[in-house]
Amino acid sequence: MPLSSSLLRRAVLAASTAAAAALLMTACAHVGHNATQASERVHPLPSATSTAPSARSTSPQPHNEADVAFAQAMVPKYQKSIAMANLATKHMSSEKVRQLAAQIESVESTELATVRNWLTTWGQRLPDSAETTSQPAQPTAPASSPGTAREAASAEAGPSDAADDKSFLDAMISDHQDEMSVAATEKAQGSYGPAKQVADSIVTSRAAEIQQMQAMLVG
Repeated sequence: MPLSSSLLRRAVLAASTAAAAALLMTACAHVGHNATQASERVHPLPSATSTAPSARSTSPQPHNEADVAFAQAMVPKYQKSIAMANLATKHMSSEKVRQLAAQIESVESTELATVRNWLTTWGQRLPDSAETTSQPAQPTAPASSPGTAREAASAEAGPSDAADDKSFLDAMISDHQDEMSVAATEKAQGSYGPAKQVADSIVTSRAAEIQQMQAMLVG
């Protein structure tokens, strides 16, 4: 029986629709395959070079001659202040003075160990006065010298009084000012980061302690 024109049109339309669907599925599969390949090209596996920045960060910081001079100059200054402060903690009559002396001894002992370690790491000479001893050495500078600690050292013989407290404070103020001067040079000329940080701390902390000691002198 011959097909009617209506049935024929429906058959053609169905065939066209099926063909179009098949073509669309083929195109989608092809696009998906290409996208997968592109993704693999854009996102490569991590390589060993990704660890390079952390390896570079472990490189030692450079130092210069100013850093070495700063460390070498500070060693004997630290030892002098530590010796004075150690005696003051035992013999000064004022409790406030003894507390301040203990603070100075603690802070400067830590800084002394730090700068000695730098010098050893850099292969530089340690000042002769930096030899370790079981007890802090007593200062031996003449009493007439600015910043001397002979008055404080004399307290070793017995109890102190207000005059000895004043002598200690005057001597320590002078030493602090000297340390600040050396630290200012390091801040201006040094290149080693940790040394410049210590120098900055010296300038700030010594200035605060000088104000504290000056208040004690007039109190």
